[in-house]
Amino acid sequence: RMCSQDFVASVLPAKWAELEKKDTDELVDAMDEVQQAISDYWFDQEQHTDRVRANTSFLMTAVGADLRACFRTLAEQGGGVLRCPRKIVEAARYAMDDWVSACEKLTTIDWRTDWKGAAFADPAMQRVRERLESVS
Repeated sequence: RMCSQDFVASVLPAKWAELEKKDTDELVDAMDEVQQAISDYWFDQEQHTDRVRANTSFLMTAVGADLRACFRTLAEQGGGVLRCPRKIVEAARYAMDDWVSACEKLTTIDWRTDWKGAAFADPAMQRVRERLESVS
């Protein structure tokens, strides 16, 4: 299967697609479900080929992109990163830190025997996290 939004939608829970409708507190539960869905996808594969690894990396990157888009929208609605309620910036930092940690745990602990190479890292997520640290 090609890496696409259809692929992402076929693996992640349906309610993840409604991320923008979630309260920041509901996000933690949604992220746990997404992490489990990606882990299930990984373990459901008979062989952990480069293709499966690429697909799994794509899923983790897609979740990161969804998180960034969700918090970008919330910040814009609140007047921008510097003017929006501090709760939004803190929730964004927490969610992004949590997702980075989850991906690292999956690729270095949970899948350590099958995941070849370094831990998964999303450079775009890292840049946004650094920006959020500088404004909070």
